[in-house]
Amino acid sequence: MTHLKAKRGITAGLAVTSALCLAPAAGAQPQDAAFLNRLQSVGITTSNPYATVMYAHGVCRQLDLGVPTAQIVDFVLSDNPSFDRKGAADYVVLAYMTYCPPA
Repeated sequence: MTHLKAKRGITAGLAVTSALCLAPAAGAQPQDAAFLNRLQSVGITTSNPYATVMYAHGVCRQLDLGVPTAQIVDFVLSDNPSFDRKGAADYVVLAYMTYCPPA
């Protein structure tokens, strides 16, 4: 389990193998740093960048499978109870913008 911390200092667990199916592990890429910086810009920091990035790849996988965006936001909320809906939605949008290939 990795931990994301909202700017207000509340820690939330991100269950990496929970509701989202993860993509294969990827090496450190420039987009990983960009993603983590984007998260930080909206007030989300992580103590485990690797797991946070892998979870974001899972967002893309779920979108590819046709899971509705609102349901993916619910998964993120479920795995991160300290997130509000906006924080979870920000995570999903940033994951999509960074990792999901164009259709």
